[in-house]
Amino acid sequence: MARVIVARLLLQSLTGAVLGGIIGAIVTGDFVYNIVWGVGLAVLFLTAGLVGARHAKAEQAAAPTPRPQGIIQRMTGVRVAGSAAAAAVLNPPPSSRPSARTILNGEPLPEDDNAMREMGRVHDRPPIPLWRRLAALLVILAVAALVLLPAYRTIGWIAGDLAQGRWDGRDPRTGIHQEEMVADLAAVAGGAEFTRIAFYDGYVLADAPTTPGADTTDSFTWRYGRAWREGPELIQPDDLDAELFDAAALDFSVVGEVTRAAIADTGWPSFESYFSTVYRNPADPASGPVIVINLTSPYYSATYTYSTAGELVSKTGTGID
Repeated sequence: MARVIVARLLLQSLTGAVLGGIIGAIVTGDFVYNIVWGVGLAVLFLTAGLVGARHAKAEQAAAPTPRPQGIIQRMTGVRVAGSAAAAAVLNPPPSSRPSARTILNGEPLPEDDNAMREMGRVHDRPPIPLWRRLAALLVILAVAALVLLPAYRTIGWIAGDLAQGRWDGRDPRTGIHQEEMVADLAAVAGGAEFTRIAFYDGYVLADAPTTPGADTTDSFTWRYGRAWREGPELIQPDDLDAELFDAAALDFSVVGEVTRAAIADTGWPSFESYFSTVYRNPADPASGPVIVINLTSPYYSATYTYSTAGELVSKTGTGID
């Protein structure tokens, strides 16, 4: 009995893991969730096959199926000593009689279910109790909830965005969650000082000191609702102090606002790409960081520069007034 309970819990847990992995992959797009549900599904099928085969074997061993009397067991005509041999008859009249029932080996099968059950041809299983079904559902949902723990914030974002009618709420360029994204990057970097933070379609790239106070910089990525360190920045800055800015002193919700404003100002019907970058103006480092938005369309390209307070500083390019 203990093995049966363990097998049921294992199958239910695997089902919950697969369910949670599928939901997580849809919500976050994280490849880790794709691995979870893919591996979980394969293990689920394998486990279900092994458990099913073992259960069938146990049932067969516990209740062997009786076999009805066959032709060989009923063979007649064997001559017994002292008996008279039957006279041979050429072309004897047929002795068969029509029957409305199924015939097996010359014998009609019984019509009632009880007799059929005795022959092992009807296997009625008791119904699964309601409490067991509810318990199984509870286990599946609990495991799915555990698998989705890392995605709870993203799920909350989606719910809030939809409530506000912001379908682009999670877009790092035009959405409304840039503050949380930068906070995640700062937590991984170990400090709020950066040399560059760029907001792209679905992800954020940033450069910051390897450790607070270091004279080298590393690259960091935010994606799928989490941030991580990529490694050393490809091109190390010549003057790190001149490029550093304090992200904690900025309101990054302005990034989404000015990006939407630049898109509207171009008047272009379509875009090939656009992204926003926050960094200190290399031409005038003393002025502090700025927000630079690069936009391209099939025919034009433009660059808009805004202050971190959201004021337009300049715009250049083609296809704009």
